[in-house]
Amino acid sequence: MTASVRLLERPSACILWIFFDPDTLSLGPYLWFGGDAGEKMPAMGDKVAKHTKPNALLQKADRAAHRVIHKRRFVTLATMDEVSRKLVGV
Repeated sequence: MTASVRLLERPSACILWIFFDPDTLSLGPYLWFGGDAGEKMPAMGDKVAKHTKPNALLQKADRAAHRVIHKRRFVTLATMDEVSRKLVGV
């Protein structure tokens, strides 16, 4: 997953990665990356993201304002109730 470093400037910023079952279209699990409600997002890391399409020399340029966030850094939330608790902080 890649994300803009500008999210770090926003209070209560988060990334919510939503999975779904392709057969039933039921949602979940949800992956959460962010701080507590009202707090800033934790550091994303130093790995700079790359563009998906290469240039004419088949080199993928850096996306200087985006960072790679590994899936293992996300917290798994099972239900939408858990998501809403994280968002609101209740």
